[in-house]
Amino acid sequence: MPMIRLDSNDATPLTEQIIDAVKKMIDGRTIRAGARMPSIRNFARDHGISRFTVVQAYDRLVAMGYLQSRQGSGFNVLARPKPLVSLDRSGKPNNVVDVVWLVRNALEPGSSKSMPGLGWLPASWMEETGIKKSLRALSLRDGNFLTTYGKPDGYLPLRDLLRNKLSAIGVTADIEQIGLTLGVIHAMDLVARCFVRTGDTVLVDDPGLFILFGGLKAFGAKIVGVPWNHDGPDTDAMEALVRQHRPSSQSCCR
Repeated sequence: MPMIRLDSNDATPLTEQIIDAVKKMIDGRTIRAGARMPSIRNFARDHGISRFTVVQAYDRLVAMGYLQSRQGSGFNVLARPKPLVSLDRSGKPNNVVDVVWLVRNALEPGSSKSMPGLGWLPASWMEETGIKKSLRALSLRDGNFLTTYGKPDGYLPLRDLLRNKLSAIGVTADIEQIGLTLGVIHAMDLVARCFVRTGDTVLVDDPGLFILFGGLKAFGAKIVGVPWNHDGPDTDAMEALVRQHRPSSQSCCR
């Protein structure tokens, strides 16, 4: 592994300098997957820093999926995910999109202003006053609900409210049929885990949510894009793609 230039006078902590440098070398394929990293002792000695700093950096890189810790054999470089292939109107591979890069940048501070298509509402649209008021009211209630896990299928009063809302529009659902998620991405992940199998063809919106594409690829699905017109999905193109790829009815995700 090449030496890393560390600057103890830099405002960036040494741990962050190591992490950034190693990430760049792995992403740039300067360090290949499977390569063994220098031992903590040797890295600290060669760069004139404490072992504790190296331990912190290596642990962070493990948590980020760049390194793997193996007992008795040190740290090895993990293979980086292959870039996702996006789709053009014909459903054929077009340009390469790195989903991991998109997700990482989507989570950077200020990304909601610089990256279109994230699907996140501006903070100014959120009912901050109401949320604060509700949290204050909850904190005054007795019980251990603030420090324990809830039910896997979600908060019962809210599920009951949703059941009534559905009933009002003519949809009958038992309370056991309603589950709450942490958001649309969580919901789509659960759907994919239940219905998508390796080798399945899945029709998706094109353009669509790139995080969904990454999740489906991780499950081994073949993604086929359905193009959109100004008023919604191109139904003629969808029909042609269904005839061509014959996806199962349970493998169509919006």
